[in-house]
Amino acid sequence: MHNIYLQMLCEIGIVGLVLVVIPMLVFFFDTYKAAVYVFNEEGYGMREWGMPLLFSVSYQFYFLIYGFTENPLYDHNYVLLYFFSCAITAAFLRAKEQAACDALNTPKMRILLQGFVKRLKKS
Repeated sequence: MHNIYLQMLCEIGIVGLVLVVIPMLVFFFDTYKAAVYVFNEEGYGMREWGMPLLFSVSYQFYFLIYGFTENPLYDHNYVLLYFFSCAITAAFLRAKEQAACDALNTPKMRILLQGFVKRLKKS
């Protein structure tokens, strides 16, 4: 069969198809949102992630569309690149979270938080 979605539907049923396709789509949309974030004004400090995320969203889109005409799940070259592109997204989301934590750990922010805690203790 030359369609991974129909093949999975026949082999593992509707529930199995949903359990496989939903994470693929979630990762694709997370990657798309991350790429849009990096190329917009708010992601200015993370511009070095632009090209890897662009590759990631492009390859994931290619993999999902290619699944309608062939079966890339059984070709290790396609699957490895797909997982690599998903790993790029996971690494970006982790770096973004770490940058947000680092932004809260500045001396100015610590002074603000100490003042906030003191006000909470007084009331």
